[in-house]
Amino acid sequence: MLRYLFLSFILAMPAAKGFSHERVSPPKIITITVNPNGVVYMGVDTLTTDALATTLHERLWRSYLGNGKMYDSIRLVLNGEVLMGVKGAALDAIQLAQQNALKDICLQKYKRLFENTSSLQQKRIRKQFPVLFQKIEW
Repeated sequence: MLRYLFLSFILAMPAAKGFSHERVSPPKIITITVNPNGVVYMGVDTLTTDALATTLHERLWRSYLGNGKMYDSIRLVLNGEVLMGVKGAALDAIQLAQQNALKDICLQKYKRLFENTSSLQQKRIRKQFPVLFQKIEW
């Protein structure tokens, strides 16, 4: 009997302290690393800045198709003295990938471009997919 009371007390403690039994997953972040020579690493992929937009767009889109969710953010890492031209090309590629993924999602969900959706739909998309609106800085 004492063992039962002790076990009941231990199991009730997390609930009493306001703990949730819901799992909290760590944020999903895409890390893009750019080297001075223009080589880009994204996960296991090695690319050039020219291929970055297409590959990132595909990754964002496949993530959405897989589970209806998307990455939480994009992180840009510069290794060494990366020239402004290479930085600019990487930032432009990331922005293009975000725009293309946003276009695809809006067309699938609402059969319209983002600009042509209602303000309520735009608000939902901004809330559900903040990575598509993230401003990347270095």
